[in-house]
Amino acid sequence: VDPDNFGSYAGDGLPDDWQVYYFGYDNPDALPDADPTHTGQNNWFRYIAGLNPTNRHERFILEVRPIPGEPEQRELIYHPVVDGREYTVKRQIDLAADAGDWDAISPFGWPVVEGDTVTVIDSNATEASAYYRMRIRWP
Repeated sequence: VDPDNFGSYAGDGLPDDWQVYYFGYDNPDALPDADPTHTGQNNWFRYIAGLNPTNRHERFILEVRPIPGEPEQRELIYHPVVDGREYTVKRQIDLAADAGDWDAISPFGWPVVEGDTVTVIDSNATEASAYYRMRIRWP
């Protein structure tokens, strides 16, 4: 059975049962690019991240913090993490460069996991500024 062939939700890339569960039938708020909670995280992202697309308080956050006394390191905190997903923090120095130039960081030590929050250390944050993003994979 094709999971993406139902009514107005057919062929949009999201599983129709997920759209019906959260939005009911034929609701334009269920479209992949829609952001019904106005958080900047659309339904496609929320589906991949395992988030409730109708709860504006439930959103994915990546924080970057300096570490006192460690000017070449940054603490990266992200949440919520969901079972079955693979999370990779990526960094780029120059946003004008090709998007393919984002490199996965090699975290220092093991990640610290507390509930649905993960903290890793970027031990090679030697640049004056850098940009971070998260890659979330769900097979």
